[in-house]
Amino acid sequence: MGAVGTQLFLGPDLWRISGGYFEGDILSEMFKVQLDRFIDTSNEIRAVLVNVNRRVWKKLFIGFGAVWNEVIFTSEGSTPLGTSNTGFKFNLFYDTRDNTFSPTDGFFLNTRTSFYRKDLGGDDNITTIDASFSQYFSLTDNGHLFSWIYDSSFNLGDTNPNYNYNFGSRGSRGYTGKVFEGANMLRFEGEYKYYFKSILSSRFGLAGFAGVGFVFGGRSRVGNDISSDLFDSDPLAHIGGGIRYKVLPKQNLNMRIDMAYGREDVFTMYFALNEAI
Repeated sequence: MGAVGTQLFLGPDLWRISGGYFEGDILSEMFKVQLDRFIDTSNEIRAVLVNVNRRVWKKLFIGFGAVWNEVIFTSEGSTPLGTSNTGFKFNLFYDTRDNTFSPTDGFFLNTRTSFYRKDLGGDDNITTIDASFSQYFSLTDNGHLFSWIYDSSFNLGDTNPNYNYNFGSRGSRGYTGKVFEGANMLRFEGEYKYYFKSILSSRFGLAGFAGVGFVFGGRSRVGNDISSDLFDSDPLAHIGGGIRYKVLPKQNLNMRIDMAYGREDVFTMYFALNEAI
């Protein structure tokens, strides 16, 4: 797979513009309950995304975007399931974070509504609403930090399993993203971090985190049963920990390595140059 993209902050944080192109052929496995085993799957994906957002009041941004994607999903023993859709997005977010890489104070309220329509040349009439709220606290002056997030995604109108949320594929740690799926998702997660002043001039730290989420609604791409609503779905909990290292202290850019464990009964490992929350 490969991608190219950019994110621009223009003026005194007056405009936030982002865009990118992604193409990939992703070979993987998904768990099929009826067979009690993983089956080979592949995703051929191409996508183009552009967003233009403007600050309209204090830290409130409003903007629009356009998205085009093509997904061809193939699973072992079945015919390919392909779809192509074009849509536009409405973005609204309020951002008081002191840093977009590794915040230590403030909050981020982010909502995105995407409208895919047949009139725009797509295969389905789908509306997706994504909403998240994250908050950041410096507990003391001694390097103790706490953050938490509520994240959700809801699919309205037509449902296409290629647009399912695969739990673990975005944000939530402890899951591979190939076992639990659904048209709708919501999750909560909290994280505690501590940076040691006596080690490497406060550049080294430890983190611990835990959370729970749910996926429900829609149809499975490999024929598994999916709970129809939130109250029938099983909780997907996880717990884990990791290390932090400040690569660029002035910009508060951190490197993290995390290990997490969830209901899939496997450990997952993550390496990134940004924070999960």
